[in-house]
Amino acid sequence: MSESFPTIVESFAFSPIASALWHPRAGLQCRELGLTRATSGVMAAYQYRADGEVTKTSGLGADGAPFLFVIVLSGEVELVEDGTSSVLRPLDSWARFGGGDPVEWTFSHTAEVLVLEGDEAAAGSYGSPARRGSTITRESEDSYVTGDGPRVFFGYRDLGTAGLTDRRVHIHLVRAAQMMEGGTGWHQHSMGQIFYILRGWGKLLVEDAAAVQMGAGDAMCIAPGMRHNVPGFSKDYLLLEMCVPADYDTVDASPPAWVGR
Repeated sequence: MSESFPTIVESFAFSPIASALWHPRAGLQCRELGLTRATSGVMAAYQYRADGEVTKTSGLGADGAPFLFVIVLSGEVELVEDGTSSVLRPLDSWARFGGGDPVEWTFSHTAEVLVLEGDEAAAGSYGSPARRGSTITRESEDSYVTGDGPRVFFGYRDLGTAGLTDRRVHIHLVRAAQMMEGGTGWHQHSMGQIFYILRGWGKLLVEDAAAVQMGAGDAMCIAPGMRHNVPGFSKDYLLLEMCVPADYDTVDASPPAWVGR
């Protein structure tokens, strides 16, 4: 790692799909996932959808954004970067670190994406990149590795951002590989995180913040040191998780006083 990198996520946020407020942005429909507030504006998370029409846009992120990540949720999205065209399908991802030239995007009429964007005005928070570049990852069954993360009962698929960002930001897909009685247990991390449920459900307990059953489309941000527990999840549980920084500690924690009341 070229230099230390802060956790960025400073507070808790919960953005359920059921109460989402959609608004026009970049020619698409957009909702914000709470990361702007949780990071004091250093990074934002958006969900975009084409809303039934083929749409071309260059507005998914600022050219000078220090970090930009896009994953396709449904449909197809074509991107043109430096004159090269690539088509992304569900759970394919693209990421760029250090800014770059404009990227042109074409959404199919059913396309929907999740975008994580570093704020251009907060570029100093991302340090000086050792290199600038982008990467694409493709969804495949053999890309998931069981236990390649803090839990042996989850399978993890690395989306390439840790290497791209000199281990400043790590994004992966996490899915249930086997059922585990008792879930994760109460624990805490030294990193900040945001996660978005892609499929299935998971019950989340977070100290002084929330006790909810999250389903597809729900998003949550958790600050470093916040105790939380996932006591149960469905067999088809699948989520996108961002960890900042990529290297962190996970330790068991005692339950909050309200547990068991």
